[in-house]
Amino acid sequence: MKQDNIKDGLLDYKLKYGLLERRDCTPEENQRYNNILAQNGTIPDNICAYVYDFSEAPLEFFELIDTDLTEEEKKTFIALKQLDYLNTIKNCLLYFTISSIVAVLIVLFTYLLNL
Repeated sequence: MKQDNIKDGLLDYKLKYGLLERRDCTPEENQRYNNILAQNGTIPDNICAYVYDFSEAPLEFFELIDTDLTEEEKKTFIALKQLDYLNTIKNCLLYFTISSIVAVLIVLFTYLLNL
């Protein structure tokens, strides 16, 4: 069971960061997969159902499609994404550092004017 959670998490991350693509199934495919599930069959591993908490209506499905990237391209993509996030962190630190310095200077200037 724990292995399924890890695999689900991995699929979520691959979708989130663009290493997998999601294609909505056609109404005919949705009907076919609903019929398979109604007969207690199994659908392919790359087919997932949208989960709606408010309805017991027939499910809608989507297909997970692997991108055409090679392993080397995936590693390059991930490294560039990490650099992008590091750049964002650097910019946030720079902003808050400068804001803190300006705040300290304003307080110091106000204190000196009141002497």
